[in-house]
Amino acid sequence: RLNLIPNNPMIAVSKPKVERREVTPLEPEKCFALFDACKANRLGEVVTLAIMTGMRLREIFALDWDAVNLSEGVLTVRKSMEEITKKTMVATGRKGTLNEKPPKTRAGKRVITLEPIAVQALKDRLTKARSEGFTPAEVPVVFPDTIGGRLRSSNFNKQCWNPIRESLGIRDVKFHDLRHTQASLMLYAGVDLKVIQSRLGHADFGTTANLYAHLMQDSQADATGKLSSMMQAAKPAEEKASEYIR
Repeated sequence: RLNLIPNNPMIAVSKPKVERREVTPLEPEKCFALFDACKANRLGEVVTLAIMTGMRLREIFALDWDAVNLSEGVLTVRKSMEEITKKTMVATGRKGTLNEKPPKTRAGKRVITLEPIAVQALKDRLTKARSEGFTPAEVPVVFPDTIGGRLRSSNFNKQCWNPIRESLGIRDVKFHDLRHTQASLMLYAGVDLKVIQSRLGHADFGTTANLYAHLMQDSQADATGKLSSMMQAAKPAEEKASEYIR
């Protein structure tokens, strides 16, 4: 950029190919089986909330009660949890550290409208929190660990996600697949892709389109059917009559 060398040596480097794992979103029937399996688990509402909002796991771990409005049926994603793993420990010198940080992009900070299943899940979580002595005034964390602190993904997987997956025989389903499930449910319900982008917190519309274009085939067929019905209804009366006679 400073023109200190005549050519960019990186031009000769071959770009690596991105291999994306094929994701199969859960069908609605399987979602309800998952909801039922989650009810008995102390942290089961994390799973339900992920399916019905598309929130990332680190966003759910960072959720506080003051960001949730159950009466209005909305929550605000304001921050995310960063967990220092072995991979980053060498560079930072910190081990097992949890840090709160803002979302990576402006789109990540968003308001999510909750439908009844998600609202009920948060109400159930509130009931559990109060039974544990973790009232929102004393412990603001929606999904705390057993001493009222922030959850770690390793503990959550061990105590909640892995046992639930095994009980339903869906061990190959990763937690992030629940985010894709939310997108697929919204698409099948006829929700516009731009709305889904906002709900998931994608900064770039292209990201949403590339991830879920393969799920839009049914939506296109449905749109074609609606277009055909609309055009048929708009035909002049005499043309409809001639078709009827034929």
